[in-house]
Amino acid sequence: MINVLLVEDHELYRMGLAMLLSKADDINLISEAADGIDGIKKAREYSPDVILMDIGLPNIDGIEATQRIKDFS
Repeated sequence: MINVLLVEDHELYRMGLAMLLSKADDINLISEAADGIDGIKKAREYSPDVILMDIGLPNIDGIEATQRIKDFS
């Protein structure tokens, strides 16, 4: 089972991706976040195997959020 964190600020797009991911037998969508700060928090909390990260996020963009997650690991 692959544990996935989805970080996307557009609600409808996030909902659509979450629905697709939930239909896969080998993927477990463990959490969702709508901005970079929440994405960092949830990555630290859940330690996902994969993070699907949008680049254009509010507060902290996806590139900065990814760097902070990497630095924490």
